[in-house]
Amino acid sequence: MRVLSVVALLALALACRGLRQFLVIVLTHDRPDGLQRLLEGLSKADYTGAREVDIKIRIDRRTDGGVDGSVVSLAERLHWRHGRKLVHVTEANENIVGQWLNGTAGVLDEYERFIVIEDDIEVDSLYFQWLVASIRRYSDFARLAGITLHRDHTNAVVDERKHSIGIPRRFPVYLYRHPSSWAMSPTPRVWREFLAWAHAAYARNGGISPVAPGLESTYYYRSHIAEGRTQSMWSMWFIHYCHEHGLYTLYPNYPNKGGLAINNRMKGVHFDRKYNAPETMAELPFDESRWYPAPGQTPLVGWQGLISGFV
Repeated sequence: MRVLSVVALLALALACRGLRQFLVIVLTHDRPDGLQRLLEGLSKADYTGAREVDIKIRIDRRTDGGVDGSVVSLAERLHWRHGRKLVHVTEANENIVGQWLNGTAGVLDEYERFIVIEDDIEVDSLYFQWLVASIRRYSDFARLAGITLHRDHTNAVVDERKHSIGIPRRFPVYLYRHPSSWAMSPTPRVWREFLAWAHAAYARNGGISPVAPGLESTYYYRSHIAEGRTQSMWSMWFIHYCHEHGLYTLYPNYPNKGGLAINNRMKGVHFDRKYNAPETMAELPFDESRWYPAPGQTPLVGWQGLISGFV
């Protein structure tokens, strides 16, 4: 299969540069059921052709300094046969902002690419093959913020979220201005620049208020400010950065409204209870040539959910 040869060629090129190929970063706290489901899916995924795929399980402490013993036990018991396994317990509670910003700092000094997956996510067995093929396919697009495994069909603009962006099915992927925080692999150059900007902003006593006018996410972030819990919404920083720099994120758009990852919406910092909002995995075509539109036919989708052009 051509996809497998792409993975193998990428591994060979990275070996010559002295970089490890890929790191899966799992962010977890106190949801052992979700973590177990995610680790099982990651372990069973197809990594054929890869030289090594390492995994780092990052466990955040509670606010009282304690740590969930069942989560630590799951991480330590995991037999990871695809590469190295690393288990890291934070020194103090970092919440989701610290998990993302601290947990990815320095990673690109050792790895060519990485993906961050929180413990309420579930992945498809072909997620890695699709991700590597997508990286290669869209590596020349200068405004690519990253690639997500999750499909987003909601409108980012206030008062419009009830309307689906409705990308036609003839486009199996699309580039959307709104970035994703669910199973996302950022573009290395963009992520280095974003981290430098974000850490500098934090160093200035909190720096700026990272909002993007007119977006539903800004409404939620301002409610977080009023409630004193902005540390639970790291994504607003990346949304603001992408808004200011005109960046896009690649999303899957396959039949049955599926992606290469689903969010189980478990109770945690994002949801105050378990939401019954079932999602489905993508039904990837057997023929990899149908995974993407023809060259020059990938839609560019604006904040309002409208196609503004093609690349």
